[in-house]
Amino acid sequence: MAKDSGDEPDPGQVAGALRDLAAWLEGADGDAGWLAALRFGVAGGLAQAGEGALAEGAYRRLLQDNPSHLWAWVALIDLAMARGDAPAAAAAGRDGLERLPVVALLRRKTAEAVEAAEGPGPAVAVLTAAGEDALAPDDVPYAIGLHRAARSVTAASALCDRLLAERPADPLAHLARIEAALERGDAAAARAAAEAALPHQPDHPEILLRAAQAHRQAGDRAGAAQIARRAPPDTPFEAELQALRAGDGPDAAPAEAPPDPGTLLPDLDAALAEEGPDRAEALLRRVLAWPDLPWYLAFRLVERAWAQGAAALADRLSAAFDGAAWGAADRQAFAIEDALLRQGPLAALDWVRANPAPRRDTEAAERLGRVLLGAGTGALAARYLRACCRRWPGDAALFRLATEALIVSGRAAEVPALVAGAAAAVPAEHRLAGAVSAALAAGDIAEARALCDRAEAEAMGALPAVEMIEVQLLAGDRAAAEASFARLSPEDGPLVEALICRPRATRVGTLLNEARIVDAGGPDWTRADPADLRRLAREFFLPARALLDRHGAGGALPAAASDPVPEIIHLVWPGAAPRPDEAARLVAAWRGASRRELRAHDPGQAAAWLRDSQPPEVARAHALAPDAEQKADILRLALLLAEGGAAVSGDLWPAGPVDPLLDAGPGARLYRDGGGAISTELILAPPAHPVIRLALDMAVASCLARENDHRWFKTGPGLLTRALAASLDAGPDLQVGTLDEVRRVIHPCRISTGRAALPARDRSGSAYVSALGRLFAEAP
Repeated sequence: MAKDSGDEPDPGQVAGALRDLAAWLEGADGDAGWLAALRFGVAGGLAQAGEGALAEGAYRRLLQDNPSHLWAWVALIDLAMARGDAPAAAAAGRDGLERLPVVALLRRKTAEAVEAAEGPGPAVAVLTAAGEDALAPDDVPYAIGLHRAARSVTAASALCDRLLAERPADPLAHLARIEAALERGDAAAARAAAEAALPHQPDHPEILLRAAQAHRQAGDRAGAAQIARRAPPDTPFEAELQALRAGDGPDAAPAEAPPDPGTLLPDLDAALAEEGPDRAEALLRRVLAWPDLPWYLAFRLVERAWAQGAAALADRLSAAFDGAAWGAADRQAFAIEDALLRQGPLAALDWVRANPAPRRDTEAAERLGRVLLGAGTGALAARYLRACCRRWPGDAALFRLATEALIVSGRAAEVPALVAGAAAAVPAEHRLAGAVSAALAAGDIAEARALCDRAEAEAMGALPAVEMIEVQLLAGDRAAAEASFARLSPEDGPLVEALICRPRATRVGTLLNEARIVDAGGPDWTRADPADLRRLAREFFLPARALLDRHGAGGALPAAASDPVPEIIHLVWPGAAPRPDEAARLVAAWRGASRRELRAHDPGQAAAWLRDSQPPEVARAHALAPDAEQKADILRLALLLAEGGAAVSGDLWPAGPVDPLLDAGPGARLYRDGGGAISTELILAPPAHPVIRLALDMAVASCLARENDHRWFKTGPGLLTRALAASLDAGPDLQVGTLDEVRRVIHPCRISTGRAALPARDRSGSAYVSALGRLFAEAP
């Protein structure tokens, strides 16, 4: 039956049609005007449909054909701002200005992005780079506001004159003229500017404040007090106005009390939400002048700026606490947390080594444990945290870290001894959660399932519900997994909320959907014959995992003579590129750990290498991959197929010589984790290996089809598992080891990129960044 023409189109169908049209446009060549217009329209439709990554790819394709396409540049800025990535928006705007330096709209959009990313000072530099005369009329007030926020209002005098010539009563221009004169120390000019402003703005609270300050600076205390009394009560400037009203007499306002530690952050939130950056700036000034500010509140202020993507302001704010009157323990706590946040665990470990502490309490020990784990020390972290568990046997946080350290150093089998020994006094539910994690990491799914059943029977709350669902699925009990899923609530945290609302965006959600599909249309994969599993293995992880289990958990698969693996290590960053100094440290560590040639691959150069050395569809799939991790997966497979060698994830740190591990077999070698998946952390293969070829073909097809499954299934470990299982009939020439073999030699390490991974921009956060920008604008 035909739909009524008045019905709203189905959004999913519209998005699917747009994706199909975008795929067709990828292969359409030519510079016809209609083709460019169609590309632009499709890109805009994708953006409206929430397909931001595809829309960005379409806009960039437009810019490849026409680098002067204004609206494509504007759209790139808007897309980056919409996803909260102000630094990317600023970078896109600056790239666009290199092509279109005199387009006022692009300059304004770029300045707004730069303000969000870097603060008002850099933003006003971008806005006025083509000269103040080139500013559009509507940009003049914005430029004046930026100068005020950046404490460079003296440079806005000509802009104020221009604005007042067009709008004689404009409050912003009058206010800035008074402030500029006050900042120059020109009392006569400030008083004249105030007298010119007041007839137009007799009730404006901030103009009244600046006018009173101008009279006070000129020595007219009575006039200052009279003007201050005209201001309405309950303004953000009441404290300053009260002092001006009272002057130096006996009724002078008392000094403000220091901030209250218990209400400081709520007070700041209220100031940002209700009064904006002016009141927040005043509160922050009081905080920075407060000699008894607790270290943890200072860190929260730095953390808030960092989370908003304002790295430069976070650096300035951190430096402002250098002179804080903290004791040695508090100073160390702030320094370590600050280094972990802004510079990463390696820098934090450097600080700890340079500033040894004689004894630590449990809080300090937990902090050092996080540093050791994040810095890739692995075995050292495990030894230290086990000792901490012996010293503080009932501390659940230290036990959790010790469990994690044992797992990431390939020693999950030692966790039960820790549970029964040094951590015996830890609450039972926390010990059970640690035992489940260890059993899963060790590949003992039956034990993990038994522990989960015990946790449910005893109503223990510490076991992560998502981990329990994964264990139940791996054990082949979808009914139990569905029951656990039904008990979840969006209030259980962001991961659970994503699992409920956007299941295909999560690994376990995609695994659950896969189990539903396989159970509905195929044999019972837990008991099926190998022939039935082979039919499903290429498309589904769970049957592929079961098929590999039938061949044994590790060791050599049936193979012909092994081809040699070239002595090359490909270091592939799994996401955004790290800070240059962090990358240099990691590269140096790998070069010192192996005789092999090391090649560190810059994500920024990956697209060019793929275009030059791979079939067009590989480069196109890389461009369409929606995130940096999927792009890294495609690059890793393409490098191995073309050149062979050992592909290593860039977030791994060599704990010592790695050649004994890399020399373990004559040919290709893959590693399975405890859940049965083939890890992407380390892959060894000769050039043109058939399993790598199949994996790359599958990853490319998935990206070209715009599948929106989780990266783990689409291009990562789940894909490699399916590719290997699908190749078993051909007798692939490779060996399969366990991930524990890798983890004993190479440890996970958090490498710093120098910025927040996902800047959380919001209205309150923007006001906070603006207040900080004002606060530090006067400093060099």
